[in-house]
Amino acid sequence: MPAEIYSGRIGRSAWASHSVAYLLSFSSL
Repeated sequence: MPAEIYSGRIGRSAWASHSVAYLLSFSSL
């Protein structure tokens, strides 16, 4: 993945979404 994705507000939103999805899937186990 390009470094552009991880920079800026879009990157932060993507990281937040992935973190939430990961936590939800992990807690549902």
